Amino acid sequence: MYTEEELTVKVGDKPVSKLNGHLAVRQGVTKTQLENLKTLHAELHQKFSELKEKDELTKEEAVEYFNEIRDIEFDMQDNWNFEKNEDMHSNWFKDPNCTCPYLDNVDSLGSKLSYYSGDCKIHKHMF
Repeated sequence: MYTEEELTVKVGDKPVSKLNGHLAVRQGVTKTQLENLKTLHAELHQKFSELKEKDELTKEEAVEYFNEIRDIEFDMQDNWNFEKNEDMHSNWFKDPNCTCPYLDNVDSLGSKLSYYSGDCKIHKHMF
């Protein structure tokens, strides 16, 4: 089992989240993978925070942001020893900047179905 410190994700010195230790053990996550996951979660947190500062995104910025989040999720799946599967990505709608229907997207996780909002500053440009 991992220690509390080993599972805590920090941005600078500030704890921002905690990784699931039981899942890490079950998935056979190595210490190197755990460090990678902490880095990826911190990067995700920083991307979410940076976007809060922007009122509006151009289509190009939205596409770039969406792709960055998708790439982070693929790297997370790899480090969790999960199959890479975009249908299992959830951080795109967990983003605090996203106004797409959260519960609908939680319910459809794992399927090809996604729900978007026409006034979401990220996803209104995507589809």
